[in-house]
Amino acid sequence: QAASEALRHSSIGSTVAPVAGIPAREALLLRTLINHPWLIEERWEDISKLDFSSKIAQRLRDGLLDLQAYDIPLDTNELRTQLGRLGFDTSLAQLDRSVTHKSDRFAEPAAERADVDAGFSHALRMHEQDRLRHALQEAEAAYREVQSEDTLARIMEIKRLQARSVDVDDRRD
Repeated sequence: QAASEALRHSSIGSTVAPVAGIPAREALLLRTLINHPWLIEERWEDISKLDFSSKIAQRLRDGLLDLQAYDIPLDTNELRTQLGRLGFDTSLAQLDRSVTHKSDRFAEPAAERADVDAGFSHALRMHEQDRLRHALQEAEAAYREVQSEDTLARIMEIKRLQARSVDVDDRRD
């Protein structure tokens, strides 16, 4: 059962509840894109590179990008209609019912454009850092199994990417 609007924005509802089959941050990114379709046009390259762990999130992202490729201006309602025609009704309903942290209000339809842009950028960076952290754990586990130059090179590459990501964040602040 979905939380009421008042509960979702109260301190009780301030934790992120994952959408069935979609991790919380992935749901937040998708919810932001659906509520603010202008982001798809402006950030399509970043969106296309998103490495989602959820197959549902990947398919929804691909659907959003496919709709953008038609070069038809889509508002939120038209985007939802088109996604519904592609079979995403259940996923959209789950995203709408997802409980977000009160600091994630940038994903809501009424959010200011500057807040949406800043919040989405931050969520993208956090998603990438989590992805790199997970990749590093896998690479280190692989190295423990097979101590080869290839597995060591993979660890070094991930650490280089992490350092570059931190560098970019520092320059933005």
